[in-house]
Amino acid sequence: MVAVLVISESDKAAAQAVIAHAEANVVTLAQLQAIDKGQIDAVGDNPQNSIELILGYRAVFSIDEQKGGQVRHLSVSHQDLYQPPIEAVRMIMDLFDFKFALEQCIVWEEKVGNARNAINICEPLKDENWDKFMKKEGPQ
Repeated sequence: MVAVLVISESDKAAAQAVIAHAEANVVTLAQLQAIDKGQIDAVGDNPQNSIELILGYRAVFSIDEQKGGQVRHLSVSHQDLYQPPIEAVRMIMDLFDFKFALEQCIVWEEKVGNARNAINICEPLKDENWDKFMKKEGPQ
C-alpha cells in the first residue's frame, strides 16, 4: 500500500504552532525518564505537540533535553502502514524545519500499535552541539 502525502498551507501553519509550543515547553531529561517509566504521559499524548496530516499521517514534535544538549525530536507514523515511507518522513522533516538530512540524524523505529511503527528522528538544536551529541551515542 502506498500513502500519498500532500502538505497544505494549513499543515504548515499547524506545524509552526507545534514548533512554537515545543520551543516554549522543552522536555527535560527528568521528564523523559518519567515518560520511560510510565509516570507521566508521553509527549505524543499532548495535542499541542502533534499534527494529523492528510491520509493518515501523524507527526509528533518536541525539543528534548539530552545529555549532549537539546535536540529536535520528530516521530512520524501512519494509521494504516507498518511504517511511513521514507519520502514522506523527509517531507515532514522539512515541514518541521530540520536542518540535517535524514542520513545525518539519529533515526530509530518505535512500536506504536500492534502492527505499526513510528520513525523517530533526532538532530541537535544547535549545529555546534552535533559532535557533543554524537559522543553520547544518541538520545539518552
